[in-house]
Amino acid sequence: MKLTGKYTKDAVNFIFYPTNFVDASTTWNPANIVNNASTSVVVNITGVKMTDFAWASLSTDVQGLALNAPVSSTSNVTCILMNNTGGAINLGDSTLYVRVMKR
Repeated sequence: MKLTGKYTKDAVNFIFYPTNFVDASTTWNPANIVNNASTSVVVNITGVKMTDFAWASLSTDVQGLALNAPVSSTSNVTCILMNNTGGAINLGDSTLYVRVMKR
């Protein structure tokens, strides 16, 4: 894995700014998720490839849900919330953030 970017220097430190990251965000209101079920949304990010790394976060507490974000096809990241908590969970409106590191 090669991390590309540029360095700048302030008064004390060298700071690295990576240039091979792509970010996206969208509003998402996942449906009520019962135990042992999942829900997903596809986020389109132009130029993303199957070999790239992706991860996601939500602006709200996920209350024990597992959030995965695989690159599912060219230019698409599928964000999946899986509920294994033992009960139903409804997160309501939140902002979904996706970051992809290009290879």
